[in-house]
Amino acid sequence: MSRSQHTNGVQLVYSDGLFSVSVLEQRGELDWDAMPHGGTDTSVDGARARRYAEPMGDVIVWERDGVVFTG
Repeated sequence: MSRSQHTNGVQLVYSDGLFSVSVLEQRGELDWDAMPHGGTDTSVDGARARRYAEPMGDVIVWERDGVVFTG
């Protein structure tokens, strides 16, 4: 795992050597009405989430306890 500080949050990258996932954590509340159209509603560990299918892979956005996560 690697961790890097950004001006708007913290980015964590997890990898098993073949696959990797990046998660950006940002303090705040998710503005669901400002989210781009075309996503699919889903959940992450019981929290409301939105998934977008992108050419590079799926992008999932959710909020929990005042932190917005983008994976």
